[in-house]
Amino acid sequence: MELKAKDGYRSEVLRPLGADALNSLMSLYQPLVGCAGAALYLTLISEAKHQRSFEPHGRLCQIMNMDITVLERSRRKLEEMMLMRSYIKTGEGKDNYIYVLYPPLEADRFFKHEVLGRLYARIMGAKQYQLSLNKLAHIELSREGFEEVSEQFKSSVIENWDAESEEQFASIKPRYNFDAGDHPAIHFDYERFLTRASNLVFPIEARTNENLRLIGELATMYGLSADEMLILVGRCTDNTNNTLDGEKLRSTAFVMKAKKPAKKVSDDPYDLPPVAFLQSKQNGVPVQDSDKRTIEKLITEMKMDPKVVNILLEHVLSISDNKLVPSFVASLAAAWIRSGVDTAEKAMAEAKKPRGRSGRGGSRKDVLPDYYVQMKTGSEKETAEETDFDREEFEEIRRRLREQEG
Repeated sequence: MELKAKDGYRSEVLRPLGADALNSLMSLYQPLVGCAGAALYLTLISEAKHQRSFEPHGRLCQIMNMDITVLERSRRKLEEMMLMRSYIKTGEGKDNYIYVLYPPLEADRFFKHEVLGRLYARIMGAKQYQLSLNKLAHIELSREGFEEVSEQFKSSVIENWDAESEEQFASIKPRYNFDAGDHPAIHFDYERFLTRASNLVFPIEARTNENLRLIGELATMYGLSADEMLILVGRCTDNTNNTLDGEKLRSTAFVMKAKKPAKKVSDDPYDLPPVAFLQSKQNGVPVQDSDKRTIEKLITEMKMDPKVVNILLEHVLSISDNKLVPSFVASLAAAWIRSGVDTAEKAMAEAKKPRGRSGRGGSRKDVLPDYYVQMKTGSEKETAEETDFDREEFEEIRRRLREQEG
């Protein structure tokens, strides 16, 4: 496919170019790719550091004072010598290219390479090949006449390693932890996510603790894998200023969950992500935004375990006519947290506790709120206009007060 000056490009450097790699490029690779190829390689490295969007190849030609055909030929040389890989996305009128730059082999590995070493010898000749080898290759000291006296690893160092030692090590072993304390609510494969996330998809500047924590929380809440979150993060990243749009990520995660086919339910229904669990409780009907925000608050702000959240939701639905009043859910969740309910077993035990209507002897006297008294005297409409409260919450409180009266 013919390269055009208006075609866009972006370059990505997998590893910074050190002094040894630069020596290898100029002394060993340059005879293979030509001076134009070496110049293109170095220019693309320089451009990668400051690029924020796709730029036309015409600009690259102007920077290098190079014709587009020479540039394309040089690019193919770099690809042949395994210094670069190119990716194209075709579009209407113009195409976009991504150039991924690989570091040159160190001199020792270059000379031992089955292809590159032979090609260099053919181009440079035996004399220059030997001169470069003597200048750049690492000279190993002769060990002839020496006897190795190196100490071997002693297994006795860890002979006393027991279960307690392993537990102590696990507590100090590095792990992904994105807030001041432990965060049991996040269940996400950060290792796979960060290993597969290139700088173009998820810029280094955007990998803040806040963003990484949000990614894990949304993946936990909606049951999304590391690969799925990588797709969403790529869609929500602004490469012009290297930022992640958190609100857009929240909405796109919700949309992906809605479109995602339902997985087979495990033997334990509480293993489902909270949003999926609630959806199963309403016969597959998508979860409303208000309920989604309630779940998000339980996980992100109150830091409850997903299984505990599921049991809490089921309990609230069973005692409130299948309604999820946000303030009531938050109040009950806070009570569970204060009671130390942090596992599924404790949550099940808490949900089974009898709910008494009054204290000892039934002598408790409920104090009615002002708006309820006004409602009984016929001024409900006026109060509703003057007081800022949630209608759904109001109806729930009124229903419970009527039960107490009855």
